[in-house]
Amino acid sequence: MARATILSIDGGGIRGIIPARIIAEIERRTKYPASKLFDLIAGTSTGGIIALALAAPTEPGGSEPKYGAQHMVELYEQNGPTIFSRSLGHAATSLCGLLGPKYEAKGIEGVLHRYFGEFRLHDALTKVLVTSYNTQGPAPVFFKSWRAKPIETGWTESLRNRFDLRLREIARATSAAPTFFPPLELPDLAFGKPDMCLIDGGVFANNPAMCAWAEAPQLFRGVEEFIVVSIGTGNDEDQVPYAHAKGWGLAQWARPLVKILLDGVSDTVDYQMQQRLQPALGRKYYRFQGDLEGRTAMDDASEENIMALLRVAEQIISRQESMLATVCAELTKTVPDHPGKAAA
Repeated sequence: MARATILSIDGGGIRGIIPARIIAEIERRTKYPASKLFDLIAGTSTGGIIALALAAPTEPGGSEPKYGAQHMVELYEQNGPTIFSRSLGHAATSLCGLLGPKYEAKGIEGVLHRYFGEFRLHDALTKVLVTSYNTQGPAPVFFKSWRAKPIETGWTESLRNRFDLRLREIARATSAAPTFFPPLELPDLAFGKPDMCLIDGGVFANNPAMCAWAEAPQLFRGVEEFIVVSIGTGNDEDQVPYAHAKGWGLAQWARPLVKILLDGVSDTVDYQMQQRLQPALGRKYYRFQGDLEGRTAMDDASEENIMALLRVAEQIISRQESMLATVCAELTKTVPDHPGKAAA
């Protein structure tokens, strides 16, 4: 029976180290890279960066991945302080984020350039879906690797090229969190003008699992069985009691509201996926998520917080061990060169 596998990775800033560690464990246990385990990898914000990295080849036209998920763990450990960095001058002129983006773009753009170089969307080793939002539209934006592949579309070369953006550009667009980073300007995907003003896809799809599932009927025609693995970046326990919120205005709500929107969207999509995907129908849905250790800011790249987030990841792996073992066993059978591979 034909089977398709989908991986969805939530947004969450530095908390992306949690899904990176869990995916690294899946790769370790199965002994296969994510690009071979999954037919589609979807990601938003920090999850979009991970998705693109897992699908990046060692060289243009290559068939082997350049990065494993453990490399993404190291990205957060080694480059987190660079991504979330700002000069004293920027901190002063922006009033620490009150009158402008909290962080400058050069830090994150430098890291993305180093990891992705000149790779483009058509280079992806497996299907990739990454979200962003165009405030110029205004409209959601979906970066889809299959749109840039000449074999998979009937479009003209010029139209395909418009969708064939650099991976680092897409990574920058999906992670441009409002109040944290400035937006990214890119030509309109379909028409070239007016230019898009792109911000973090988490404003509408912090959990991109439903976006990925919406693509499944077209991407996997005739497929009867699905395995969807969704990985979160931790449940935020930062509460806003009525006594505080009742007197808040725009200034007080601005930053907490971003976090509430991101976490609320993730939980809502998880609920929707649970309702829509049923094992009895051949649609298996697995969600890996855990509670954070108290208040955890999305931009806290301190060594102490990195270690705390890794502990959360290890707790998820331990507490959801049975589910993880099931997922690894099922995914292994779907790999093309595995003897137990289901018929395609």
